[in-house]
Amino acid sequence: MVMVIDTPIDRSSDRPAYKQIADRLRELIDSGRVRPGDRLPSESELMSETGVSRATARRGLGLLINEGRAVARTGEGVFATGQPKRLVNRDPARTLTDFREMVGAHQLQGPNAPAARNQGFDYDVTLRTLEEAPVGPDIAKHLGVDEGTIVFVRRRLVRLRPTGSELAFRPAKLADSYIPLEIARGRIRDERTGPGGLYARIEEQGHALTHFREELVFRMPGPRESHLLRLGQGVPVIQHTRIAFSGERPVECFRAVLAGDLHEFEYRIDAE
Repeated sequence: MVMVIDTPIDRSSDRPAYKQIADRLRELIDSGRVRPGDRLPSESELMSETGVSRATARRGLGLLINEGRAVARTGEGVFATGQPKRLVNRDPARTLTDFREMVGAHQLQGPNAPAARNQGFDYDVTLRTLEEAPVGPDIAKHLGVDEGTIVFVRRRLVRLRPTGSELAFRPAKLADSYIPLEIARGRIRDERTGPGGLYARIEEQGHALTHFREELVFRMPGPRESHLLRLGQGVPVIQHTRIAFSGERPVECFRAVLAGDLHEFEYRIDAE
């Protein structure tokens, strides 16, 4: 183990001391100066080096563990694991048939579950809430409704961890579906939407899907997103929005917020 806290804690900073400790260790892990398998300073060593309390040292190390950059081994200490492994998001569905097959075949865990497992990830999806809620200006614009309109929302949390690793599951994506109330009937409101998934239930009500529009935005997270995704300092998010249309009418808006350090995108573009 190399003693790596080589700058003092800034007591005048608004940034809490435990986050400053995590920032210094994270920078060294991500830069490669601390390698996977290297032991990080113990709580006692951090206390001695920086003058912080044991609770502060523990919280600093805990941040790195939650981010997947370190792992605690009982009786041995906390060890660096390197930068988190990323899930590669490859060629998206290009046709309506692709979307139907992709969503319908994997409705319980989501269409990305098979790809995640093929890339060596354990993949877990938790349904956070099923609720009626007012929409903000951004989602309202996509659905073609007024801000504050009540819609039905399905909120999910996707978690990842490398298969066979000793790391804990890490929150990787917040995935919400917004559906107008006049469409959100029957099994659309159930935990499991049935064969064919959400889109099949929408079409059963007479709203034949004709096309989708997708948007990608790269931005910094809000405080709530940082908390739910356990993001480190300076980690951006990828905001993925997909609007489903029946003719010219939006019938669903899907909004995902992905942890930027756990995802990458790869597309094939044919020459002809």
